[in-house]
Amino acid sequence: MAILRTCKFYLRSLLKDPYYWFWAVFFMLFWLVMGAFVFGSTMTKDSLREELASHIPSSMPGFESILEDAWSKTTFYYTAGWYSGIALYSLASIAIGLVYYVYYSTIPIRYLTKYSRASPTRFYAGLTLAAVTVSLVAAGILIASTIVVYSYRFHELSKLILPKNLLGVFATTAVGGVFTFFFSTTLALLVVVLRKPKLLGMISFVPFLLSYALGMAGIYVGSGLLHLSPFNLIMLLTYHYYSGTSIALDLPATMMWRTDPELSSWLGTTTHQTVDPLTLWLILTAWILVFVGAALALLRVQKGVSVEEIIS
Repeated sequence: MAILRTCKFYLRSLLKDPYYWFWAVFFMLFWLVMGAFVFGSTMTKDSLREELASHIPSSMPGFESILEDAWSKTTFYYTAGWYSGIALYSLASIAIGLVYYVYYSTIPIRYLTKYSRASPTRFYAGLTLAAVTVSLVAAGILIASTIVVYSYRFHELSKLILPKNLLGVFATTAVGGVFTFFFSTTLALLVVVLRKPKLLGMISFVPFLLSYALGMAGIYVGSGLLHLSPFNLIMLLTYHYYSGTSIALDLPATMMWRTDPELSSWLGTTTHQTVDPLTLWLILTAWILVFVGAALALLRVQKGVSVEEIIS
């Protein structure tokens, strides 16, 4: 019951927070629109026709059918790529608020655990559940918006660009929310242990900055070890379940369409060795356990910090 009460309290607080709606939802919607109509302005069927014609004679019977299939595939992968990046940045935006919530929760939790049956584990379990719930709310809004905006941009709503595995997308978001919480918790408790409350504002933006830096690098230039960061793993798994295509760790996310053998054969590109999604899940789980351990260790240490040093 303590877990549910804590979850309900913080869930109401987060959903009423205007910063959550601005950064995690509306700001992400702005970039979704930019991805469709500004960054995707050069994506046209005519440009694809020219590129395809350089590999397949346009006079060949069935060329138009291949063009239609290629157009559907390229726009689908482009949409999946943009959503996966936006999903990561939305989680990172939520993390900004979570750092503050966790930091200031260290004060009341001391009194709750002293004068009630509540425990830090139950308290943070409830807060974790609230964080996952608001992550799923934001994801639902962004997925629906992505489908409408990109289907209109590329197909004028005559065809909907739907995720291949919606359950997988939400599952990745939920696990991403768990990682976001424990990463934020580690940062917040680190500020407490260091007795440097003035660092809180700066520290709260660390998840946001890391997600943008590593995410953008992974989208455009990254490969190999870069893809094994927790932020890139969340993005790649989201992309995998939205697009249904395989993941190759030697490719940036914008080139991941090359794992589609049919599209690669049409456009004259080579195939790449792919990785089992289970491997990515195991690595992401390991990252989560690292920050769970760090958060638990800091949670024990922060008990020695006085309330005056936290709020000063």
